[in-house]
Amino acid sequence: MECRLIPAAFGTRTILTRCRLACIAPLYISEIAPPEIRGTLLVLQEFSIVFGIVIAFWTTYGTRYMAGQWSWRLPFLIQMIPDFILGAGIVFLPFSPRWLASKGRDDEALQVLAKLRGLPTTDFRVYREWCEIRAEVAFTKEVNIERHPNLQDGTRASNFKLEVAAWDDCFRRGCWKRTVVGMGIMFFQQFVGMASLIP
Repeated sequence: MECRLIPAAFGTRTILTRCRLACIAPLYISEIAPPEIRGTLLVLQEFSIVFGIVIAFWTTYGTRYMAGQWSWRLPFLIQMIPDFILGAGIVFLPFSPRWLASKGRDDEALQVLAKLRGLPTTDFRVYREWCEIRAEVAFTKEVNIERHPNLQDGTRASNFKLEVAAWDDCFRRGCWKRTVVGMGIMFFQQFVGMASLIP
């Protein structure tokens, strides 16, 4: 009984990790990509996901007549190869300049931004984007202070409440329509059953 639970737990963790990466990857791409090609890279990421689904379907189709448990184990193992490559490669990805700026690490954000753009830190385009990022971070902090003045003491509990309040702000007046549109697009993308029509 315990031997059967180990693969199930491993598979569940793998699926949850994939879901997290599918949600985090577009955010990371949009934070590090140059504004002029940001949309193209996000479309390419979505295309890569759909292409991977097609390969997974055809791999499973090709192994359906294999004898024994290898008819499902082999596709599972083949799908694990990109997972391990991605897991090993994540270590080498730079921090997001926006995240670094939000943590007060402005100089490091400038260095990372210059490295991502392949330009020196003295280039005016890098400096302009760095200033825009810092201005946005400062604006976000000011809005947080204005909206939630009681949660600015920096404790873990206050930071947690601030995070919950930020999510709550998505459904307040002035923002809820954008939130509904964003959630609706993702919901109906899956609701129409497109994934079952891909093969």
